[in-house]
Amino acid sequence: MTLYPPPLPPPPPPPPRKALAFLALLGSLECLFLTLIKTFTSPATLSKICSTVSLGVPGGGCNEVLTGPYASVHGIPLTFPGFLAYAAVFLLSVLPLVPQYQARPLITEEQNRLLLLMSTTGLGFFSFLLMSLLAFVIRDYCPFCIASALISFSLALTAWFSSLGTNLTIKRRVAAGFSSVAVVCAFAFGIFINGENVLLDSAVASPNPSSVLIKSESEKKSREELEPPPVTNKSSKQAEKIGDQLTKLNSRMFGAYWCSHCFEQKQTLGKQAMAKIPYLECAKDGKDSEWRVCKDLKLPGYPCWEINGNIYPGEQSLDELQEIINIENGMEE
Repeated sequence: MTLYPPPLPPPPPPPPRKALAFLALLGSLECLFLTLIKTFTSPATLSKICSTVSLGVPGGGCNEVLTGPYASVHGIPLTFPGFLAYAAVFLLSVLPLVPQYQARPLITEEQNRLLLLMSTTGLGFFSFLLMSLLAFVIRDYCPFCIASALISFSLALTAWFSSLGTNLTIKRRVAAGFSSVAVVCAFAFGIFINGENVLLDSAVASPNPSSVLIKSESEKKSREELEPPPVTNKSSKQAEKIGDQLTKLNSRMFGAYWCSHCFEQKQTLGKQAMAKIPYLECAKDGKDSEWRVCKDLKLPGYPCWEINGNIYPGEQSLDELQEIINIENGMEE
């Protein structure tokens, strides 16, 4: 009687590397896009993009979130580390599929899976913390942030509940999860402290500190007729000349008392020039609010200019305002 060895168990299914790579590619492209927009374009461009993806919701929205105190650390947009994290997940997912890499791998398959589990867990947990910050501290609406969070959650769930995670021992999975959460908590705590310091510095420098520090809608509604900070700069000769020209073109400036870019726009023009230009408050709880006018005009963000009946969003330099005036007067070269 011939004895045969028992059949070998079937090999474990391969991890869904293509799905992970696709999700990571989407996340990295979104973060890279936002990083380039924030670094190399004007606030007006970001405002237009945010208005488009926010379905025309005026004011606040992703523009205020992506330019707010928690959006950067020492001048580096938070989207850049996000891009690096997504790119790392993409490379970890794709490299084992490349024949040249399979011939000479830098790390073992188990090490690769462990790093993928740690990185996707970190992304998912960090997105959870950012969504909590968005909901309970910033209290604003940001489609880009929500899209990135959905991608991160999908990556983490795919890693944990597919063969990539289940083929690792429970001990390794628990260690990977705890280590990722610990690192992310430390990083997120640093971001939060940095954002609070930025807010405090802005409040100290602002003539109206409460307008900087009041962040939630409930806090805003508990205060009546909040005023924007007063303009303190004296107008230059160029600014006064521009103020006269803007007046002749029936120009109006739209803003909100809590908008730092609006205050900087007024400071650029100075007291004398701004005294000639009608300013409309678009915040509902702002003093002498004209929020219905702002809503009817479907302004993409604040500050926003109406010059000769045409809308020009974003903070403008004196030279940019002069260029707009020349265009409206038919003097464009």
